[in-house]
Amino acid sequence: MWIVNILGLLLEAFEEEEEEEEEEEEEEEEEEEEEEEEEEEEEEEEEEEEEEEEEEEEEEEEEEERKKERKKERKKERKKERKKERKENRDLHFIKIQSEQG
Repeated sequence: MWIVNILGLLLEAFEEEEEEEEEEEEEEEEEEEEEEEEEEEEEEEEEEEEEEEEEEEEEEEEEEERKKERKKERKKERKKERKKERKENRDLHFIKIQSEQG
């Protein structure tokens, strides 16, 4: 009879140990899942930040391109204006010469 009691106690101890191991495994799995979720969230945040940075860079590049284009247009306008002034000066000079010879 005492063998049955000992076997019962051993079985009970074994079952308790198994339950504890299962609980520990479940806790570890939960911790791993939480860590994975945190890592995924961090990765998503990093991706969002990278996307925002890329968008900002694109906007800066576009702004820089617009500045260059405006500068080019101003240069073109100044060139036109100088050409027009030279023509007017030539015309005035020609008129002056004609009036002197006149």
